[in-house]
Amino acid sequence: MRFFKPADIAVLVAAAALAVIPAFRKKEDGRLTAEIFSPAPEGGTVCAVYPLAGNRTVQVAGREGPLVIQIKEESISVTEAPCRGKLCVHAPPLQKDGEWTACIPGGVLIRLRAEHTAAEAGGESGLDAVSY
Repeated sequence: MRFFKPADIAVLVAAAALAVIPAFRKKEDGRLTAEIFSPAPEGGTVCAVYPLAGNRTVQVAGREGPLVIQIKEESISVTEAPCRGKLCVHAPPLQKDGEWTACIPGGVLIRLRAEHTAAEAGGESGLDAVSY
């Protein structure tokens, strides 16, 4: 009695290959920056931009008090927050372009963006006939 048919083995091999491919993916071409949006004391929003290169700790004023944000090893995370739930503190560190986290009670949003040159982006706009 055989447990696996040849087609089952082929599917398992293909699934294993697809699971391993992301490990060999090329890292982001552009430099990652963190955009931190926080409420301004006089109303409106303040945006601060920090490169993810290097290690630093940043304190950002939120509605309920200051948030402590740590930039470490090409990632960013909230390490301290005054809010009750602390979901932003328990969230995993942001590491890839487009990832974001927010402290809703504090009114703070952190978003990662990759800076690409015009040549890397495919021209000035970064759009082509297929992506349009």
